[in-house]
Amino acid sequence: MYIKKFGYSVDYYIFGGIKPLAPTTIDRYKLKACNKANLKPITQYEFRHSYTTRMIYKKSP
Repeated sequence: MYIKKFGYSVDYYIFGGIKPLAPTTIDRYKLKACNKANLKPITQYEFRHSYTTRMIYKKSP
């Protein structure tokens, strides 16, 4: 359906397709998903580096 509506390109973005999603749009989707899953929302930086960040948080007092 997406290809029919917008066409095909080998230059797709992970979030957004042909055009990237704005960071605020990603934050809105992420917050909605975190709330739905009853998880603490995290920043985009933490999201990209979640494993390392979580390990650091676990070691913090």
